[in-house]
Amino acid sequence: MSQIPGQVGIQAAAVIAGSFLSGAMMSISMITVPVLLDTSTQSGQLLDQFMSLYNLGHKIMPTLSVCTCAMYMFVAGKKRTAGLPWSIYALAAATTISMVPFTTLVMVPTNDTLFALHASSENALEEVRGLIVRWQWMHVARSLFPLTGAVVGFKGLWANLR
Repeated sequence: MSQIPGQVGIQAAAVIAGSFLSGAMMSISMITVPVLLDTSTQSGQLLDQFMSLYNLGHKIMPTLSVCTCAMYMFVAGKKRTAGLPWSIYALAAATTISMVPFTTLVMVPTNDTLFALHASSENALEEVRGLIVRWQWMHVARSLFPLTGAVVGFKGLWANLR
């Protein structure tokens, strides 16, 4: 067993945090957004609800991603210093945090359009719905980064426990 005492807990916490993050993100796309789309009859109402959801998620999800990444990097650093296999934890960290550049490169244009529509007074419901559905599926893709990081991190954890 190639582990440093006390690190199994940090490894497990990182895997659990990444899994939780992915699940929380996926629930937004698969449960919350469909409820918003099904219950909103006016574009202003839909945009208000979406902005509230976005603002809350924007505060929580990136922070959890950074914390999860930091745990993986801590383990990778400790293992590297001890001369033990470490790259799988660095890969888990990189995969998890990749949701941040994905957001910047892929999702920001849609986000900006939704923000602009929210600031204006006249919006077509179908246009708003279409943009939110587009955002929803990009968010599903983004949710896969911390899930993949959790799978990679679990692989490293499992190797340590055997």
